[in-house]
Amino acid sequence: MSIRNCVLQALSQQQIVIDLLRLTTEYDLDDIPTEPVSPAAQTAIDGFIKRLIESVHPDSSVSVSLIDGNHQWELEIAGHFRESELDASSTLNRPRIFDPQRESIGDDLQNMAMECGGAVERWNCPQGGSALVLVMLKSQLGRKAA
Repeated sequence: MSIRNCVLQALSQQQIVIDLLRLTTEYDLDDIPTEPVSPAAQTAIDGFIKRLIESVHPDSSVSVSLIDGNHQWELEIAGHFRESELDASSTLNRPRIFDPQRESIGDDLQNMAMECGGAVERWNCPQGGSALVLVMLKSQLGRKAA
């Protein structure tokens, strides 16, 4: 399965949560075919989307983007997350890797990301809210693909 299809499948599995939270959604997914992704990458994508969709404030908006970089894919989810789920102390426009020792959301997501050679970054958005980005190196993405 391509990374785009993996993201679409994970989003469709979260549709009931999206509906229950009355979220306004916007998707920007590059339609570039890729090699199949590994089971570890599928797990990371599923877990990332599930955890963050469930953390968005009800009645707010969420944006999901898949960005094709030179050497990496970036899956970005932006929205207003519940502070009980996320630490809002990062500096505006400065990326920061989640610290599993301090942040409840970081431990499982960072471990899943590391399994597929990736990492999780967080950015504060100038218009408010946060963007969390699952960065996956293309060279690692299809490793051990089924």
